[in-house]
Amino acid sequence: MMRKFALIVVALIMSTIFPQGILMAKGNDISDLAGKTLKVVLNGDNSLADLMIKNAVETNWNVTTFEFIKQSEFQEFMSDTSLFFLMRLQESFPKESEPYGTFLVLLSPGEEKPETIDDMNFHFRMIISTKDSDALYATNFYSLYIKAMHGVLLEKIGQKSTIFDKFNAFISEEIDNREKLSGTTLYINKGELSSKFDNSIVENQSGELVKIVDQDEIEDAISNDKDVAVTYLLNVTSKWESFSYKVLINAKSGYLYYYKRDKLFFGKSTGFSNGDIKGYISDCYGD
Repeated sequence: MMRKFALIVVALIMSTIFPQGILMAKGNDISDLAGKTLKVVLNGDNSLADLMIKNAVETNWNVTTFEFIKQSEFQEFMSDTSLFFLMRLQESFPKESEPYGTFLVLLSPGEEKPETIDDMNFHFRMIISTKDSDALYATNFYSLYIKAMHGVLLEKIGQKSTIFDKFNAFISEEIDNREKLSGTTLYINKGELSSKFDNSIVENQSGELVKIVDQDEIEDAISNDKDVAVTYLLNVTSKWESFSYKVLINAKSGYLYYYKRDKLFFGKSTGFSNGDIKGYISDCYGD
């Protein structure tokens, strides 16, 4: 099922159709961003989200030059091929006016002048919050997502992409770098566990690498740059379909170990399952 995007600012409504769940998408030739300036699009309302994004870019972004603009200025710059953009977009289901989620995206104009966001190249698209999630808690993850994007650009920018790279990026719906968890401590937010979760799975592990913690400890790990992996879960439910986004990300570096959308079928419990956690324990211990 296709989705509809709209800019967060109400005064500037743009919609785009985009495949569900894709992290790195069409036109994903990151090498083309070398030498371009990043325009960071803010709401301009001094919201906490704006402040967190601004601070994260100023503190961590050095792979290209960057400037900040307001959303009301976006249309003025969107066709400039010397630029690319970091911004928030909201997505809604067809025939529904209320957005179900907010995404942090990195996009560029492409070779032809875009008339709408539909025509632009999406390089990253990562869900940051939903209509039912804790908006304040979500702001903790802006810095981590921006670090994740920046890390990929540092690795890929200036490299020549192959046709296979572009095709693979277009169809990619998840990131799985869980092998990099080996030896890493993982904090699991206990509020994100399935209602059917068996605590003995963690209690019986051979060491202390995997810990079930309160949300406050996740926030503390992020704010204090602790070198640990943390979980982030976002659920979307509607009359159209239901699904969960499951994320494992480093609280210090923003390294993305895992990003996946799971479809929730009738009767399936939301949250990290027994199977998920068993797998993560194995990953952390390198088994």
